[in-house]
Amino acid sequence: MESLASLFVTLIVAVNAFAPAANLPNKLGVDTSVRAAVLADEDELLPQEALNRIQEAERLRQEAGQNLQERRETALENSLQNREEFQARLQGLRDEKKRKVLENLDRRMTSVFSKWVSHWSDILSRLIKILAKLEVRAERAAESGLDTTAVDEAIANAEATIADAQAALDGLADNDYVFEIGDENNLGQDVKAFLAQFKEDMSQVRDLVKQARDEVHTAFQELRNLISQNENEEE
Repeated sequence: MESLASLFVTLIVAVNAFAPAANLPNKLGVDTSVRAAVLADEDELLPQEALNRIQEAERLRQEAGQNLQERRETALENSLQNREEFQARLQGLRDEKKRKVLENLDRRMTSVFSKWVSHWSDILSRLIKILAKLEVRAERAAESGLDTTAVDEAIANAEATIADAQAALDGLADNDYVFEIGDENNLGQDVKAFLAQFKEDMSQVRDLVKQARDEVHTAFQELRNLISQNENEEE
């Protein structure tokens, strides 16, 4: 019993460890340094073509969000039988304390999993919009005669990583993470393996979202350095 309780504590610790990464906009500056420094111009001052591109990026992100929501709904529907089996086997456990631990585990997993999937999707939406604005400003810089090669490469890298993060998030959303209760004597090891897989899956998406943010920030830095260098040369 101590083993199961200890593993449940491990889950809570893991949840708290993920929380800072899940709050990427504030912790990592997505809405502060990038948005304030590079995107200081009001959208209304951009050419209509640029506004259309930003709006198209927003539309695509809305479609991605809708697709993610549909995948979650499908996963939840498909997991109904698994959840019914979980509840039936849960009631069949002889040890009431073990039942309580597993009930708490299931409830906690369901709650935090849904929140993470939704939150990471929101972050990717913000990043793709920021990236669209960076791309517009990079094109304006190129039209004025500046060499935007480094900026363009950084933007391309960020776009690729955002696509990878979205693909990983879609795959994550397809999971139901309902614990399969087997031999009561092996519950400790089974829960340990279950939590290890959950942590690995979540870490993969978290790391890709963080990498996407970092690469958007790199694109911002490249553009800012290019503009600053040009301003210094003109003085």
